[in-house]
Amino acid sequence: MKANSEPRDPASRLDRPAVMDASVMAMTTLQRPLPPKPEAMEWRDYLIMLLHIGAELEHALMVEYLYAAYSLNDRSGTPQQRRQMSELRNLLLTVAREVMGHLLTSPEA
Repeated sequence: MKANSEPRDPASRLDRPAVMDASVMAMTTLQRPLPPKPEAMEWRDYLIMLLHIGAELEHALMVEYLYAAYSLNDRSGTPQQRRQMSELRNLLLTVAREVMGHLLTSPEA
């Protein structure tokens, strides 16, 4: 039987965040090296490929933000809950608009 490294007591895990902070995720992502450029590929083509990958990621994130925003129910609950849901929807839509702006200003658009 393999020993589990996670403690069984959930209270002992309270000092760790359940979800990574966005800045921690960005730092972790930035530390990963890019894949090496294939020998047969020119630098220009390699950079265009990386821009396409970045645009695909931005598009996928935008769709997720929009799905999350329009999945929120701001028509039921207490007035305070409706206001909070409305504020959260507006925040998600703002982020989605920023991502749309990135896609509109990309060189391959």
